[in-house]
Amino acid sequence: MKRLFAVALALTSLTALYAQEAVPDQPSHEPAFPELTDWSVALQAAQSSGKPIFVDAYTDWCGWCKVMDKKTFSLPAVKAYMAANMECYRLDMEHNKASHHLRLAYGINAFPTFVILTPKGELMGKLVGYSDSAEWMNSLSTFLAAEHPDRPGFPELASMSWPADLQAYADSDFESRPDAEKMATILASSEQGSFLWMVIAQNFPTVLTPNDLSYLMDEQEGLGAKYGSDIAQDVLKNTMMRRLYALSKTATEGEFEEAIQDFLVLFPDDAMTATSMKVRFYKEKGLWSKLVDVLAEQTDGNMINSLSWAVYQSCDDSKQLQRATDICASYIATHADAGYAIRDTYAHLLMKTQRWDEAENQGRKAIELAEASGEDAKETRELLQEIKVKREADQQAD
Repeated sequence: MKRLFAVALALTSLTALYAQEAVPDQPSHEPAFPELTDWSVALQAAQSSGKPIFVDAYTDWCGWCKVMDKKTFSLPAVKAYMAANMECYRLDMEHNKASHHLRLAYGINAFPTFVILTPKGELMGKLVGYSDSAEWMNSLSTFLAAEHPDRPGFPELASMSWPADLQAYADSDFESRPDAEKMATILASSEQGSFLWMVIAQNFPTVLTPNDLSYLMDEQEGLGAKYGSDIAQDVLKNTMMRRLYALSKTATEGEFEEAIQDFLVLFPDDAMTATSMKVRFYKEKGLWSKLVDVLAEQTDGNMINSLSWAVYQSCDDSKQLQRATDICASYIATHADAGYAIRDTYAHLLMKTQRWDEAENQGRKAIELAEASGEDAKETRELLQEIKVKREADQQAD
């Protein structure tokens, strides 16, 4: 079954390597926080109370933003804790002019993102991605108790201004993406490490030149002192990931492996991103034996499910299909809590390897799990119909 295989939240457009995880339907409800429409009002309230400003940066199309608002922020204990410690707002990042400076300045390109500012409106930091209530309370309390870097490189919100092409991009609710050549020209005319240069680097990393990349690598300490080491690292990582993404389409295997090693030297604790990029490369090049080698190394059920689904969707090598099927079978046999998604993937693989009876049996078990957990088993029911048709065709051919 389709599931999200996250590369990194900084690259939301690249995270769904194979398919997007279904987002639970969320009935309409009263949002947990008021909409931020005027920065001056938010700043005045924060300066009066002395509390930081919390901004739930969301978009209309972001399903997990809705889940977070309904299932985490609206819980009384969570809401009370946040209200006691912060001035809390939500901010539509595409249809609200108050969001434009925030989104461009801090490179907010993944949703949901949660921005926390000092009472003066200076960035403290960002938290990214969906969390259930327990995870969120732990993350937020840890964040609020931590020391946060000064960021003297960022001007005040009211002082931020943009070249015409960037302003037009913001005014179009970030739909009319500026021409890459124009962004490259603005970048080239900006002093390396300046605020505008960093804005371009955060929002348009593909226009950075090899010289710019070298600068980012060499000047992490200086950029960290101006913008915070977290943002300096984010910009460098985002740029390196975009480089890997581009190379996955054009490089030889040797060139790509070298680039992966460069990434791991800079980010040794992010093997997940390196793995996901290798998988993308192997899939792009049809190197199924190597992709299944990666699959065989995994222990996490979500990863096994995602990679196995990729094999089911695109691989026609019978040996590698059988390997992926065996890996799913082994995981299910040793994990009593194996859920609907991986059981459904296993059933699909069994069908593709023409093991009709086993595929039907596993499909029915997947449907039982889906019904017990309230998940939609439409795909699996369609699979059972497909198994029936293919088995009959196979029998007629005999």
